[in-house]
Amino acid sequence: MFKKLLFLFYFVFFLIFGSFETIAQQTPVNKKAQKLYDQAIDQLRKRDFPKAIESLNKAIEKDPHFVRAYMELATCYEIKRDQKSYYEVFNRLMNAGVTGLNHPSLFPVLAEVCMQKGDYENAEKMARKHLAANPRDPRKKAKSEKILRNVEFAKKAMQEELPYSPERLPEPLNKFALQYFPTFTVDGKTIYFTRREQFAQIADEDIFVSHLDNGSWSEPVSISENINTPANEGTCSISADGKTMIFTSCQEGRNNVGSCDLFISYKVGDSWTKPMNMGLNINSAAWESQPSLSADGRTLYFVSARSGGFGGRDIYVSYLDENNEWGKAINLGSIINTEGEDIGPFIHSSGDRLYFASNGHAGMGGYDLFYSDKNELGGWEKPVNLGYPINNHLDQISLVVSTDGRKAYYSEDETIDAKVYSHIYSFDMPEKLRIKKKTNYIAGVVRDSKTKKALRADLELYDLRKDSLMSKVYSDKLNGQYAIVLTEGKEYGIFATSKGYLFKSLSFNYSQKQFDEAEAIFLDIEMDPIEELVNAELKNVFFASNSYELKEKSKVELDKLTDFLHSNPSLIIEIGGHTDDIGAESFNDKLSLNRAKAVYDYLVDSGIPSEKVTYKGYGESQPKVSNNTEEGRAQNRRIEFKIIEMEL
Repeated sequence: MFKKLLFLFYFVFFLIFGSFETIAQQTPVNKKAQKLYDQAIDQLRKRDFPKAIESLNKAIEKDPHFVRAYMELATCYEIKRDQKSYYEVFNRLMNAGVTGLNHPSLFPVLAEVCMQKGDYENAEKMARKHLAANPRDPRKKAKSEKILRNVEFAKKAMQEELPYSPERLPEPLNKFALQYFPTFTVDGKTIYFTRREQFAQIADEDIFVSHLDNGSWSEPVSISENINTPANEGTCSISADGKTMIFTSCQEGRNNVGSCDLFISYKVGDSWTKPMNMGLNINSAAWESQPSLSADGRTLYFVSARSGGFGGRDIYVSYLDENNEWGKAINLGSIINTEGEDIGPFIHSSGDRLYFASNGHAGMGGYDLFYSDKNELGGWEKPVNLGYPINNHLDQISLVVSTDGRKAYYSEDETIDAKVYSHIYSFDMPEKLRIKKKTNYIAGVVRDSKTKKALRADLELYDLRKDSLMSKVYSDKLNGQYAIVLTEGKEYGIFATSKGYLFKSLSFNYSQKQFDEAEAIFLDIEMDPIEELVNAELKNVFFASNSYELKEKSKVELDKLTDFLHSNPSLIIEIGGHTDDIGAESFNDKLSLNRAKAVYDYLVDSGIPSEKVTYKGYGESQPKVSNNTEEGRAQNRRIEFKIIEMEL
């Protein structure tokens, strides 16, 4: 094996170093440096790479203009596949001010070094010189062409500088040597992040959590003994309600499929369940990491290095089906993924905007941050670079954005006394980059209306106009807590179901109305046990004014009622129609009767036996509230269903 490496070394050496022989001859070499260089060559013949690298570095210290020593050192790092050190050698060479670095074989390397330094002028010069030399290697030619595209983008972006004032999150956050990849619950009051103690003997990655209370963050603590182990756990994502977490683990004891896999854990009450490997539909023999869960925890975006993608690492998506099984991972396609590396996905709580990092799309050099919006057909639009100075010549790896789209969070490395630290920062998202429609959430507790005991219930959010299921969550069986996200521009119906209870419907019309500034809606849901004479209002049944013709958007609710009756065949119900007191009493009696009959007809046409349903019009005789206001009259215009008998 070593003979093959040694052959490769001399092949690369003569390919690169031979091309620079004329450069090397332009400057006399310091005698002590030459001796160290000869010593390095002898060490390479003896297969002692570490000592050879040490000798070459010493030779360069003696003579900073010793080009052959630089080239020999760069070749060593290329053989070791240490790309960072490889480019650093050329960076040192350029900083040494060596004259005569004007050889075609150097141009593409120097162009990339200049890009890494943010020296766009010289990067452009070197790339153009390389292309003018008519390179035969199509891969290197493509790299120079890409550098020119990036330089063009960077120059334009810097002329359109955006407002940007990042601030480090306050203590006790950022107390560790390294903390990164933050993620938040929908209310922004709980932060999870990956922590690593840089100076520990074993640099173990763990997931830590902190809570915001009265404007101050609590002391960060380990999330759970069920999740954190002596091995590495990191890059986690949390559902909006804080009850589903997916994280990365690189531990063989957890029955990993590949080098690093994705695992899932659920929060029940205050405890996290034992994590489970997400299986072969998600994980592969390759590396999987950097998960991002949708608000309802039913769509997962993540990064994989598996074969068959567009580049080295691509972004994939998987969906949770009706049987609560994760579907086979799907590559997001060429709109998002490139021949480069596409990483760090974050799906906004609205579900309509994906943020990610890429070194394949046009940018400032290295990894830049982008966003892509979902179109009406469910596909992704062309990614938009977040611009300068959010992006610069360094690597920007990931970003998370608050529910209202106004605040962004990221982690940044900082070198202090030759040690690398990482801290979490936030900044106000520039107006130009904010999401088009605000996102908000409803939160509360689901409980039994009589005993007030917390209930486990399924909650489904529908876009009524499209008869489309937007999200599905559940309340905690121990404390009944739930949270569900809404986005402006839609008319929503929320349906709560629990075995042994009448289903409950809620209505929220945000097709025209806008959210107040991040004002959350706190709403407890009380479920009525299935009993005779109990009744429930159908909140999402709509008619035109003074008409009994059902609007199309009523279909969602009526289908839910149909499903409920199919699941409870022993029930006999009455559909009751009610009106306000505007107009003649006789007209209101007739209108309420016809509206009740319209619902009755829909149920019978949907397969409910006619003997299981009756209907009645109550007109204005049973108001819920006073008719003195328009809001009150709107509440009184309603359709209810009542259980009148439970057959044995």
